[in-house]
Amino acid sequence: MKIYNVGPDELSKYALNDIDIELDWLVVFYESYSGYEGGGEAVGYADGKLHFQDLGHCSCYGPMEGGFNVEHSVEDFRESLDSVHGYIEKSVVEAKVLELLG
Repeated sequence: MKIYNVGPDELSKYALNDIDIELDWLVVFYESYSGYEGGGEAVGYADGKLHFQDLGHCSCYGPMEGGFNVEHSVEDFRESLDSVHGYIEKSVVEAKVLELLG
């Protein structure tokens, strides 16, 4: 899996071990608020689908704990770009995903 970090911080190897599916690539915007809390979002790609994860967490849980919580087809994602209800919060993540999708 190729990882593209587009935020100020990187996910730890421990957090990456919590990924529950095999991905071709992963775009991550992660920001550590302290040694034990953080937030951001991740978008992974596998088998023609995009997998989305909110990375917000407190000290009790890691950013990837519980696995990806939303899945959409690439077509659905592209259609959401014209809507105020798009799937990605961070514009830098959206730009990188669009670049990778071609």
